[in-house]
Amino acid sequence: DGGSKITDVAYQKSNAPSYATSSMKQFPTPSKPGYDFTGWHLVNEDGSIADAVTDGTGAPLTTENHTFKATWTPRNDTKYTVDYFINSGNKNADGQYIYTKVNTAGVTKTYTATTESSVSVSAADKVSELTVGSANYWYNEANASNVLSGTVTGSPTLSLRLYYDRYFDVVATKGGKGSGSVTGATKQKEGTNPTVSWKANAGSKVSKVVIDGIVRDDLLNKNSYTFELADGMHEN
Repeated sequence: DGGSKITDVAYQKSNAPSYATSSMKQFPTPSKPGYDFTGWHLVNEDGSIADAVTDGTGAPLTTENHTFKATWTPRNDTKYTVDYFINSGNKNADGQYIYTKVNTAGVTKTYTATTESSVSVSAADKVSELTVGSANYWYNEANASNVLSGTVTGSPTLSLRLYYDRYFDVVATKGGKGSGSVTGATKQKEGTNPTVSWKANAGSKVSKVVIDGIVRDDLLNKNSYTFELADGMHEN
């Protein structure tokens, strides 16, 4: 029943005075992750489980071939985790982004609960942003890979999962001898269309606007430009 494997043992069929043998004085105690062993129960001919518990030290219950079944009770200290995954920026052969687990100390949350119980990610653990190294990421609640609830299991350990995508910064710079201001767009989510703006001070003028390495004379009399990040990253 999911426990550790127990080797079948053959006993004398008719006149054995006890289950115990010279090599095994009583039935072995199996183990099962997330459960406590509660005993061996005789399996009746109809497949039902007898109420009585035995450890295999008494007299045989029947002289016919028979089977014992291990029974278990769920533990209340079974571990489960809340794990965080970030967009690596790389894609697989199907063009889907590859997410990697954040292994920084203290990021993964570990809890305990009763085996077979239902648990969910708490509001406190559903953090809106993560910083990994020098990069910032935002929680994408629309990601279909998020696992926000589940049933606690002894093995494998239940992993609740939150997926994060990276912010992008659109940096705008100015040059030349004139004066003015240029404003970029920070912490942009993938798929958004950020706007950068510029303005020459009195006595100065905009002489050139460069987008993705291309001079854009059509923007000389404009004060802003909106990028379409959905089409890829840009330089300006």
